[in-house]
Amino acid sequence: MTDSLLQSSPISTTRTQGSLRLHKDAGRSRYCVEAFAGRSEAARYTRALLRRLAGVPMSAMVINGETGTGKGLVARILHHSGPRADRPLVEVNCAALPRELLESELFGHEAGAFTGANRRHVGYLEQADGGTLFLDEIGEMDLDLQAKLLTAIEDQILRRVGGEKLVSVDVQVLATSNRGLEQQVRDGTFRSDLFHRLSVFTLYLPALRDRLEDLEDLVPLLMAEVNEATGRDVERVSDRVYDILAAYDWPGNIRELRNVVERGVLLADGPELTDEWLQLGRETSSEGAVAGPRIDGSRVVIPVDGSMTLDEMDSYIIQTALDRKGYNVTAAARDLGTTRETLRYRIDKYGLKAEPDAGGPEVQ
Repeated sequence: MTDSLLQSSPISTTRTQGSLRLHKDAGRSRYCVEAFAGRSEAARYTRALLRRLAGVPMSAMVINGETGTGKGLVARILHHSGPRADRPLVEVNCAALPRELLESELFGHEAGAFTGANRRHVGYLEQADGGTLFLDEIGEMDLDLQAKLLTAIEDQILRRVGGEKLVSVDVQVLATSNRGLEQQVRDGTFRSDLFHRLSVFTLYLPALRDRLEDLEDLVPLLMAEVNEATGRDVERVSDRVYDILAAYDWPGNIRELRNVVERGVLLADGPELTDEWLQLGRETSSEGAVAGPRIDGSRVVIPVDGSMTLDEMDSYIIQTALDRKGYNVTAAARDLGTTRETLRYRIDKYGLKAEPDAGGPEVQ
């Protein structure tokens, strides 16, 4: 994820530099602007914006769009097609790391900064120096970390956790959110000053349902990827498949389409992708009954065929726990293995019903 600083012989250093150049050249080739495929007006407009933005030395940008619309792809295109392409691209999923770990990973830490910190750790901001820091789902970052990040971006300096020395950093920050940072600013869960610093430009990616004509470009590309990865040789798509795909709403966008194509390729009996294994928006049991997310005793059964986004799964599980505990937030949090405060936050995030019906038990 970053260039290595090697103390070695000239031959070893030369080989390493050559390997890095090959890696960067491969990145440029794979993540060119044309990698955002499609013939629709929305796709052409997005490519035109990407060409324009890639040529500008922009310090920060927000990439908005629903889950699965290709925000990660666009971030890689902007880096590999831009003036910082020869420097590192460091990617961070802010939703995947707890607050304490995210701080350490972003800003680094000194040896002895906390229990288990046996040596100095260079954080993602330093690793991305001169290049691009891609902060996926930045809306999940705690407010105090947002303040620290703003200082690092504004002043181009940071202090590692447990450290005293100030470290200079120069990074381009690309931030994504599928929740809408503007609304989070209004709700008080995202700092307005950080939002305005990041949104030098805001790029909105179209949902797949708004560019259905792109299916005839996207499906063959995804088929080729699956063929290459699995050794399959599925080359054709029936007209009926395209008719079914075009009639679907695609709540999971291109990520869901990728899952559908992968399943169809892997289970195809011949060289043609047929409609037999599409199963759009549903799971089919062995008896042929349609089944989506459901309760099975004390278990929650969630389909992982791309028909539900991660947020939808999370929301369904939380609502189920609330229902089972009579909307007692403390009891539901205990069952889910989390804190009452965290559960309250997610109830508000998803706009879930958290109050009992009239005459029901009090929410605690």
